[in-house]
Amino acid sequence: MSDDFVIRTYADMVYKVAVRYTKNLADAEDVFSDTFLAYYRKKQEFASEEHRKAWLIRVTINFSRNLYRAHKKSAELDESIPSQERGFDAVENAADLKTALEQMRPEYREVICLYYLQELSVKELAQVLGRNESTVRTQLLRGREQLRKFLT
Repeated sequence: MSDDFVIRTYADMVYKVAVRYTKNLADAEDVFSDTFLAYYRKKQEFASEEHRKAWLIRVTINFSRNLYRAHKKSAELDESIPSQERGFDAVENAADLKTALEQMRPEYREVICLYYLQELSVKELAQVLGRNESTVRTQLLRGREQLRKFLT
């Protein structure tokens, strides 16, 4: 598979994951670059596109977490990013959703964002996060309960 095809196919996904984790556009751009640089340096063969996608998400999350640890602080997400993602249509105010997500336990926020915003299946989430599918299902259930609590 050509390098250009990989970038065209996965650039939006990698960038969105980076923005969600770094909460800062400049940092997200750095993570985006680092992720694809690691991909090209690795020159790994993947069994399927699902594995390639999972690898890119996992690496993006790892770079985001590393950057967060290096900064030792959380930056604010630029309010100019439109939020028209599937699954959150019932929320009238994006600020309410953002506040609710920030209040959630990190492991629940992680699975909620990847499931709804990146549209990963439970199986893909389990693979990307290195967790059992039953653990992911439980975290999704508890995350939804927390969201309902925070948004009502």
